[in-house]
Amino acid sequence: MTLDDEIQQALINIGMKPTEAAEIVNYEKTKKTHQLRRIARYFPHFNNFIVERISDQQDKKPRLDEKIVLPSEGIPFEVFTVCNLGKNASIHLVDIEETILQSMRIIRRECKMAGCSSYRVPPLIISRLARGGKTTALMALFDALKSSAEFLPIIVSFNSSANFDLVDDENNEETILRAIATQFYNNLPFKPNEIVFDKAKVLAFLDEAGKSFSGGVVLLIDELNALSRPLDRAGARFLQKEFLDHPNRYLVFTSHVLMTLESNYKNLDELLGTVSSRTYRTVHMPQCFDLNELRKMPRCAALTKSFVSLCSGIPSLIYSVISLREETLTDRFNRLGLTISALEHRTVLSDFVGEVLYGVRSASASCRRFDGLSTIVGVEKIQWPLFYIGCICKLFTKFDSSVFIGRLICHDLLIYSQTEEGGKDWEVIITVATILRSLYSNLYGTLGPFNLCPINIYPNVKCISTDLLTLDEVLEVVTNFYSTTNTSTILTVSLEYNKFADFDLLVCFGKLNSYICDGYQMKLNRTYPKRDIPVGIRQGLVFHSKEPAHDKLKSGWRYLSEDEIVQFLGFSLAQLISSCHGDVPDADDFE
Repeated sequence: MTLDDEIQQALINIGMKPTEAAEIVNYEKTKKTHQLRRIARYFPHFNNFIVERISDQQDKKPRLDEKIVLPSEGIPFEVFTVCNLGKNASIHLVDIEETILQSMRIIRRECKMAGCSSYRVPPLIISRLARGGKTTALMALFDALKSSAEFLPIIVSFNSSANFDLVDDENNEETILRAIATQFYNNLPFKPNEIVFDKAKVLAFLDEAGKSFSGGVVLLIDELNALSRPLDRAGARFLQKEFLDHPNRYLVFTSHVLMTLESNYKNLDELLGTVSSRTYRTVHMPQCFDLNELRKMPRCAALTKSFVSLCSGIPSLIYSVISLREETLTDRFNRLGLTISALEHRTVLSDFVGEVLYGVRSASASCRRFDGLSTIVGVEKIQWPLFYIGCICKLFTKFDSSVFIGRLICHDLLIYSQTEEGGKDWEVIITVATILRSLYSNLYGTLGPFNLCPINIYPNVKCISTDLLTLDEVLEVVTNFYSTTNTSTILTVSLEYNKFADFDLLVCFGKLNSYICDGYQMKLNRTYPKRDIPVGIRQGLVFHSKEPAHDKLKSGWRYLSEDEIVQFLGFSLAQLISSCHGDVPDADDFE
């Protein structure tokens, strides 16, 4: 079987249509390595095959001993005071200061540890979804390092907008060295792919710089994943040896997806001469739910609270859609062309719901196709923006409740977000968390939302909406549902009548004429519950206010604390907690 046949078959095996696979295989047939890297960039779950084939094709002769075209008298350090990634856009963002402060603390600490035989210095990784502010944060960090006068920052980019072309048959080490070499010029007199360099002289320059700056040299790489994911062995070893294990040097890089410099290699002894592991560092990334601050960004004066929630408060994502008028959130997701085969639905949904609720990055590869839509928060912790949670849930067409989540977020809330409104996002957030908890019970046999069902029941999940006006009418619908249902089922009933008395959502569990029912109150424009819990409801749960004075308490209601709500929402939705527990109106016009 030829290489082309192998590539085409491998792409078909991961779910691509034969015609699409053939189209990619036919792309630049004479440039095999470039072709493979291009495939790896867009099909990360195909990486192991890609890395093996690239390794097979690489020229074993070193290319780093060719003549040098850099200034023979050495490079003035002042050259590196210019960031060549373009205009720094940090002035348009909010909440970037903490990102820079945390980054500088990590760099100062880890640079001192480099070269210590008993400690393996971890890189600082900024991993977030596209338009999540990674490049802006890196540029702001460059400016901070430069201003400190302690460090010599060198910044390179493999972002597509940087126009840095890959060269055929060049390994990752050579590409990174060539990228560093491009930064030796304020105005590059030739194309980046025409640079010929001497590795020894480049490293000698870095040594000299390390002596001239008290903090050392910090290499900043934008979108390392665009070079290769994972890096080939030469590239990974180079970055480890020259910027993590070397005194007075450090490495910071951004990536759409989590990348480490060693986890792709099984034989760590051969690679590193040790069996100890090297972890990584992360920092807080800009996030803000303050409308007054966010509306200071260009063209954001009409920004709504619901749209901020859809973007999970990521300023750069809001800025790209509203200020720059780039792709809509929907178009950006659809362009990725993500699919899930029918046989995968339960497995992938199990991993995804677990990650959304608990933030623990699954060891399974099933969810990794979505990685470019998430943010890495701490070691092996992952967070998903609200809108993309909805987009991904819509893909699980075999689970009606998952599709219901997608409609709530990507249709209903998106429409509400186009005009100023009061609290609809909080209702959607609680409803989504409830359905996710119900799905988790279906997938893992847990107790369900607020211990609604026994353990190890694995109930079905059904979601409906109704515009009925009274509780008696709604409970009649629930009773009829359970009269014909012989399988244990969690039923969520969204109450669409905007003046419905007492409740905004009913959550029920049961089968065959027997059920229990909880009532949720979530609307932020409600006052405290006005009456005791009615017959037919197990308990009332209040998500929008703290417990009132004793004389306003009504029987059967439970006022959830902020900690209880955070725990209920789960890791990804908990960041939206700022939507609740505001001032409670003295009166309302609900029935």
